[in-house]
Amino acid sequence: MIENVLPGGPTGLPKRICDVVQLWSEKSPDQLAVVEDSDAWTYRDLSRSVTDTQVWLLDLGVRPGDRVMIVSDNSRALVALLMALVTLDAWPVIVNPRLSVSEIDQIRNHSGVR
Repeated sequence: MIENVLPGGPTGLPKRICDVVQLWSEKSPDQLAVVEDSDAWTYRDLSRSVTDTQVWLLDLGVRPGDRVMIVSDNSRALVALLMALVTLDAWPVIVNPRLSVSEIDQIRNHSGVR
């Protein structure tokens, strides 16, 4: 049985993945959230980055329901983009940058990203 520790539905699970960041940024803002070889973010840092990224995406014209392609390796920037898109009710299409240009183009054309 899942313990009811997070806000959300009857199982206690969050409604969206970005809700986890918000919860932990309030409960344990100084706890490490994302660690890379070069640096790390606490939940406070991650929450701030998600908010900044959300503003940037809105300035670019991203709207609810949009599909947005992200060609990226695993990184803090990818996490911030993913969470920010979810807060905007947009759909991230995450693509491995090791794919060929033609494979990336095929995914872009098939997925309907803006």
